[in-house]
Amino acid sequence: TRSWRLFDRQALNHRLRKPLFTAISRRKAQRKTTFKHWELGLLYSYNRDFLSNSIYRESLDPRSLIASSAVYSHNVSLDLKYRFNPRWLLRFQWQPSRDLHLRYNTYAEGQYIGKELQLNFSQYGLGFEHHLPMAIGRQRFNMVLGAQATYGQFNRAQNFIGRIDERYQDAYGLQFNLGQDWHSGPLVLSYGLRTDFNFNNLYRGHGAIPAAFDRTWYRSWGLYIGSYYRF
Repeated sequence: TRSWRLFDRQALNHRLRKPLFTAISRRKAQRKTTFKHWELGLLYSYNRDFLSNSIYRESLDPRSLIASSAVYSHNVSLDLKYRFNPRWLLRFQWQPSRDLHLRYNTYAEGQYIGKELQLNFSQYGLGFEHHLPMAIGRQRFNMVLGAQATYGQFNRAQNFIGRIDERYQDAYGLQFNLGQDWHSGPLVLSYGLRTDFNFNNLYRGHGAIPAAFDRTWYRSWGLYIGSYYRF
């Protein structure tokens, strides 16, 4: 009788443990297949840009004869993401061409004359995204919070005189984004708000004008929309 009781207990323990071990192994398999994957996509952004230098700051004075105008730009970037955690992603971004403009009018000989400063960069970004799962009814989506460091490789500079490449240099800054991701199979629709700015002085000095006399920064904010493919 004791042997049968012992056998029954062992069989019962085996039946109880088997579903538990099966559930644990399934969770491990899901983590391996679901949480670690890549996302590759294109992102389009429409921005309001501010290129701040001595001319722009002078135009803010109501007594100044210089008037600056709003500048909008649109850019396309290539994004590559790696999900190393259910809610965290590592993000690399490449923007082959980023234009920054300053359009202004100067008063001379009884009329305003339009002028423009244009800077062009190739921008690279590396940072993180945090995804918060949410739902509206049966529709599930992710709230996305992102931050990345950016490096803008200087390409060219031009104003009403012509090319002035020797006066400017590379940009170092930060970018932040707040948006939503909607998933449909391997496809992801992403949209939201973003802003970026630089830390260093873009003007490196020229001739009789040292860099400290014309400190130049940029800041930008706008909308973005894009699509990704998960693999």
